[in-house]
This record gives sequence, C-alpha cells and structure tokens, in this order.
Amino acid sequence: MIRCILIILILNAAYVCNAQELIGKHKDEVKQIMSSERKDVHIDQSSRNTVYNLLKYVDRNSTKTILVVFDDKDTCKFFKSIYDYTYLRQVDRELNQKYTRAGTGNWYYIVDHKKYLVTLKKEKWYFTVLEKEVNE
Repeated sequence: MIRCILIILILNAAYVCNAQELIGKHKDEVKQIMSSERKDVHIDQSSRNTVYNLLKYVDRNSTKTILVVFDDKDTCKFFKSIYDYTYLRQVDRELNQKYTRAGTGNWYYIVDHKKYLVTLKKEKWYFTVLEKEVNE
C-alpha cells in the first residue's frame, strides 16, 4: 500500500510547468512538449474559443486545467494553470523550491537573460498560477 502511494506521488509530483519550456515556443512544439512531458493532463477540445488562440489541457478528474495562450503567429505568450484547492499546499511548496519569492503570491526566475513572473492568485473555489515573461 505504501509503495502504491509513493508511486502515485512521484507520478503526480510535477504540477507546475516550467515556463521556459513553453513561453516563446510555437504551438506545434507546445503540443509535443505537453504530450511527452505532461502525462497527467490531456488536450481538451470539448469547447471552442473564438476570441483567444489557446490550447486547453485538463487532468482526468477535472481538478487541474492548463490554458496555454498564443499570439497571432502561434507563439506561446503565457500560460495559466487552474487548480482545485486540494493542490494548494503542494503547488506553493513547489513554487518556493523552484523560484525566488517576490512578495505574497509572486515568484520570479531568470533564464537566458529573460525574467519570468509566476503569480499565484486565490479565488473562491479554485486558485490559479500565471506564468509569463516580464518585459522590463
């Protein structure tokens, strides 16, 4: 039983995507990255969005959604993860481990001389994590 729990925890450990893996990538590259590295979510084509150019990924239980937003040239500009509150402690811990805290609900990191901002926002029934490049 303990072994089974450990396997589940290991498989579900990576809840927060690395923005540097997606931001700036073409939509086809993002699809490839998500399908090969994010086995916990699958693409959701059940709804159409005519306003935004995005890809929507959801987990099996619909407790986690990832929206990857693209510009008119199909280049990823940012992405937002939407979580059920059962993930809050785990996501907060991961953000603290991976990034530098920059105030309440904000973290940042720098890759290839580019600064990225990570913002956790609590809503009534869910919380979100927005990752985007900061243009200074």
